[in-house]
Amino acid sequence: MPGIAIGSTTNNRYQVLHCIAHSASTSSVWLVRDLQCVSDIVTTIFFHILKTPFLLPRNSTYKCLKARRSNDILPPPCGCPSESVFLRPPHEAMGGPHPGQAHINALVDSFTLAEDAEGDKLECMVSSLFGPSVKTLCHPHRVSLPWNVMKQVTVQLLMALWYLHSVKGVVHAGKDLLPHYHNQFDHSIPPSLSDIHMRNILLHPPKDHKDYTSTIEKFLNTLDPKEDTMGPIPFPLPDVDNVHVALVDFDLGKVLSIHCRSQTYSEA
Repeated sequence: MPGIAIGSTTNNRYQVLHCIAHSASTSSVWLVRDLQCVSDIVTTIFFHILKTPFLLPRNSTYKCLKARRSNDILPPPCGCPSESVFLRPPHEAMGGPHPGQAHINALVDSFTLAEDAEGDKLECMVSSLFGPSVKTLCHPHRVSLPWNVMKQVTVQLLMALWYLHSVKGVVHAGKDLLPHYHNQFDHSIPPSLSDIHMRNILLHPPKDHKDYTSTIEKFLNTLDPKEDTMGPIPFPLPDVDNVHVALVDFDLGKVLSIHCRSQTYSEA
């Protein structure tokens, strides 16, 4: 995609390492190295040598960067007015964060790249690194998830939707929902058109990020720096009794009216 290339550094912070996926020519997802986190780690080591107390950085060095052409972002109500805004974590409310917030891949940064040769701008959104879709947990030669995994994914997905509807006022949608967008108060959307499927429900990395970071670094060493092949990054499969997922892909999220939000919340 113009404006992003392997080996380049975007926004003076994110080094582009690998293309994870792309959708035609409109959007792409990249594995990037957060150079600010690398700097923090070096500083941490330096202070440790001097026997000076210093907190380790919580954020992982590796992150995901999603880039979308600004001309392809649909105006409301046909699309999210600003995906980079509603995916940011809200200010923590009394009683702590919403339980569904942990199952939305919240942004850690967003920015816009300068226009490319075609006159477009790229809206870039940076989030924590996630693994493949839950489809990788399906039984061989079957399309369904194991029963214990399905129960966990269903509960977490419902919490994510509860958070989206009641806090953010957004419906996870897709192209098949466009005919319904002419009516802001139409909340009777067929479930079959909600665009929620196994491909946009992703697995969280294991709690021990050090092991996962080592896996990524070994994977990067196998790549040809001159010719990167698009594809997923390796991911250790989680314990099937302890699966943690997040809902992604909000290109065509629909904004709920206040009326629909209150009704959805009262029915939850």
